[in-house]
Amino acid sequence: MKKLIYFILLISFCNCLCAQDTTKTKEKRKNNAIKGIIAVVPINSLGFLSLGYERYITSNSSLNLTLNGFSFGSGEGTTGQSLSIIPSYFYYFSSKYKFLNNIWLNPYLIYTHNNSGGDYKTIRTNNYGLGLSTGKRMYFSHKKRLFFDLGFGMSYIKINYKYYEEWVSSWNPSTMKYEYTAITSHSSTYSWYPRFIFLLGYKF
Repeated sequence: MKKLIYFILLISFCNCLCAQDTTKTKEKRKNNAIKGIIAVVPINSLGFLSLGYERYITSNSSLNLTLNGFSFGSGEGTTGQSLSIIPSYFYYFSSKYKFLNNIWLNPYLIYTHNNSGGDYKTIRTNNYGLGLSTGKRMYFSHKKRLFFDLGFGMSYIKINYKYYEEWVSSWNPSTMKYEYTAITSHSSTYSWYPRFIFLLGYKF
């Protein structure tokens, strides 16, 4: 009888271990997420690319790294490109009310390199700052794998001008012509920038 009890306890213990391993495996498979979006607009050759990786550190918080790229061009010869690196932290709220579940708060740091140029102005800047965004994650099924994030935020940015050249015209009454003068420096400035978030993702 004792041998039978020991045997049953052993089997139960082994089943518990297997169940825990299975749970851990399932949780592990959902500790990561990738997300991104690609948008191309023919008007003015607008293009936007965003790619991100998310690592969960608890069931309702995660660390993120996002790369954003943007480019544009116009028929007037004005072009621009930018690349942003955004490390951030996400906190997901949970609630008994379904519409409040998975609302997130996202403080982040941001670094952006910009290039823009045209006939009369060429600018290169390195910008950095911090921001805060909020939004909601919505899953496409109860398995909580495929999702999209929708949100909005604001960043406070310091703009450092690494290269600045602007040609300014002025009327010279003695020659009766416009004359152009080059401005080749610009002091650093601070500014607020909006951040729109719309990302498709997959959790694994």
